[in-house]
Amino acid sequence: MVSIDALYARTRRAPNGCRVWLGGRTADGYGHVRTGPSSWDYVHRLVWAARRGPIPAGKIIDHRCRNRACCELRHIRLVTYSENNLAGWITKRAQRLASSSGVGTTSSGTVRPAPPAGRSLQAPTPGPRLEEEAVR
Repeated sequence: MVSIDALYARTRRAPNGCRVWLGGRTADGYGHVRTGPSSWDYVHRLVWAARRGPIPAGKIIDHRCRNRACCELRHIRLVTYSENNLAGWITKRAQRLASSSGVGTTSSGTVRPAPPAGRSLQAPTPGPRLEEEAVR
């Protein structure tokens, strides 16, 4: 088993608190390390197992920070596959909405202006047509 100290020695702290893995990464961006002559494991899974115990069947580790290279224990949690998929979908949807509405930051880090009046990020309320169809 790889020691936590050895793993943490190959990380750096990001401004947002992530402990970013500096070693090898998969094509998807997950930190991974050799754990045997022909075996590899994800760094975030090794950190979880060392600090919190084995990962139960049917559960996976989710990055709350959405940074796949992060192995900070406070940024990872046990979830089901469906919970992980939902969390990823919500994050991607929020990013799309923010980028299409003009809310967010520019490349220089300045805050973009709010969307024009009348344009909202909230779901629209049902109009008369939807209410009429519901009555039928």
